[in-house]
Amino acid sequence: MCREDQQFNFSPSWRKFIFHFLPWLILLISPLLWIDWRHTHIPWQKFLFKHTLNLGFNLLVFYLNYYVWVGQLLIKRKYLAFIGRNLAFFVPMLGVLYLCYSHILSGHFLVDQGHSYRPPIFLILFGDSLAFSLSVGIASVIRVTQRLQTEKERYQEMETEHLKSELMYLKYQLQPHFFFNTLNNIYALIDLAPKMAQENVLRLSRLMRYILYHSDEMAVPLADEIQFLQNYVELMRLRYAQHVQIDMEFPKEQGLQVPPLLFIPLLENAFKHGVDARQPSFIQLSLRLEEGWLCFEVKNSLFPKTESDKSGSGIGLENLCKRLELFYPEQDYQFEQGAQSDYFLARLCLPKY
Repeated sequence: MCREDQQFNFSPSWRKFIFHFLPWLILLISPLLWIDWRHTHIPWQKFLFKHTLNLGFNLLVFYLNYYVWVGQLLIKRKYLAFIGRNLAFFVPMLGVLYLCYSHILSGHFLVDQGHSYRPPIFLILFGDSLAFSLSVGIASVIRVTQRLQTEKERYQEMETEHLKSELMYLKYQLQPHFFFNTLNNIYALIDLAPKMAQENVLRLSRLMRYILYHSDEMAVPLADEIQFLQNYVELMRLRYAQHVQIDMEFPKEQGLQVPPLLFIPLLENAFKHGVDARQPSFIQLSLRLEEGWLCFEVKNSLFPKTESDKSGSGIGLENLCKRLELFYPEQDYQFEQGAQSDYFLARLCLPKY
């Protein structure tokens, strides 16, 4: 079956050949199909010679412009040289056609409703000039369009490579930042609860495995991202189990795709700034589907920072904003955060895909 299917797949070279061959073939045979030989005294051999010669000159004009002059002159804005090259080719070509037409039409007349006449040669040459100009125009339009399309594809490729480079750079920033924060948590537990520290190391390995193997992807299943958030929360719950109330809400529909690790910076900030070691605290996180949007919301206790509190360099949120701009260049997302009356709210809404 595979071999049979491959027989119907035209290669780019075949498609290019058909694209160039079929139009000229149609132009060659079309006059032979619609001409009424009963109303002309020109032998079909001479008519075919005239038609083939005219078509050959059009073909030559087309490909000289398509392959040479458009690229060398027109695209480089050498307009006078481009026009001069074509005129320098047109003039002798029309001279050759004039001699050929004089010989072909000598003694032969067209018949129109019983009246015989011979059309003026200059009128035929004028029509040929229009045909040659049309060939130049079509060749120029096709070549310039292809050039613009090539440049557009090259630009998009460069943009894609730039996006990948930026995401890779941010990934390598995200990993040390996240790893550093989590190691601090584990370090705090080593002396107080060694067994809990071991459990944290295991959870951390799962989190780091997710970061290593999924953070460079453009999209991951929502279910995997939710599992990552749950593992992180469980990791942090071991440390704050006594005085921090943590509530989580996730949607039942988890078959969507989302960019990886966009939600975790908001959750990190909630644990970093919304938890106090001596006072009861709370963190509420929810992930909901709202009219075409996937909205992640984190509420946490509000503890105003003192002047001596230097925690939080802002690396996580700075990277989040950069990654949002890369993933959604048209700003097709909603992000807001700020202190409310008695809690801090961070909300990120992504388009549902």
